[in-house]
Amino acid sequence: MEVKKNIFKYSRIYFIIIILFLYSSNNFSIIKTSKASETNTIFVGGTGDKNYSKIQDAIDNSKENDTIFVFDGIYNESIVVNKSINLFGLKKNNVTINGTDNLYVFLIKSSYVNISGFNILGGKIGIFVSGQEFLFNNFSGNNISNNTEGIRFVNTSNHKIFNNIIQSHSNFGIVFYESCNNTVYNNLLINNGKAIFLNQWSDINIIKKNNLTENDLCVSLDFSFYNLVTENYIGNNSYGIYLTNSKFNNITNNNIEFNNECGIYSSNSDENVISPNVFLKNSQDIMIDTKLPEIKTPGFEFLLFFVAIFLFLCFKKYI
Repeated sequence: MEVKKNIFKYSRIYFIIIILFLYSSNNFSIIKTSKASETNTIFVGGTGDKNYSKIQDAIDNSKENDTIFVFDGIYNESIVVNKSINLFGLKKNNVTINGTDNLYVFLIKSSYVNISGFNILGGKIGIFVSGQEFLFNNFSGNNISNNTEGIRFVNTSNHKIFNNIIQSHSNFGIVFYESCNNTVYNNLLINNGKAIFLNQWSDINIIKKNNLTENDLCVSLDFSFYNLVTENYIGNNSYGIYLTNSKFNNITNNNIEFNNECGIYSSNSDENVISPNVFLKNSQDIMIDTKLPEIKTPGFEFLLFFVAIFLFLCFKKYI
């Protein structure tokens, strides 16, 4: 009996030793993994080690989750971002990227990219993101101007655009095609053709606390649903909010004033919530397009059919 007790006692001790060994081994592997995931800081435009003269070279030689700081200057290049990095201009408004390929300034082909602190100009598109595999990118604190379009999203989602100045684009300030769950927050959009355009099933987006002024058309929704447009200042434009073929959107608590054509225009877009908003001195606060459906003139085939029926009824008794 005593022997059995001793066996049981020592078995427990051995078991505890094995557990402690496995725990320490597991911790050791976690520590090694943590060390392996350390990130680097890289510089562009300065001097010394880990410094590059071109932003693209710094990106090409970086690893996932590295941070790249760019010193003051004008960088004439179009940039492809194909990994998750943080890219920052050291002094806001003093770092200019002038696109060179007549298409984009930034082409984003990755998720979890942060871009902040740049003047972005000289391209057809300032920032271009296309593809449902590219998610969760942040664009903040940039001055995006004098491109044909400021930012374009195509078939992508879960991006944040905040604290930017987006101005002087002949086409769009920000445009979404088939892109959902994005947030446009606290930006200044001025002197654009269409400031913010949600098109072709761009659903469940948030447009909040932006200042939209002196645009031709401020916020446009076409075939887009379940979006929230709230707490924006929309003033001194041609059209404030422009709805076509869009339903179930919530347009509330916006200040809409001094717009030349109308504050809110709606065509084939019932079942939207558009109250409460503050309207002041618009040419017209809300304009609902009530065009009746076209009544087509019967064609020649229809006329022949009608004549045939008439003749049949007239001569039925002789048949």
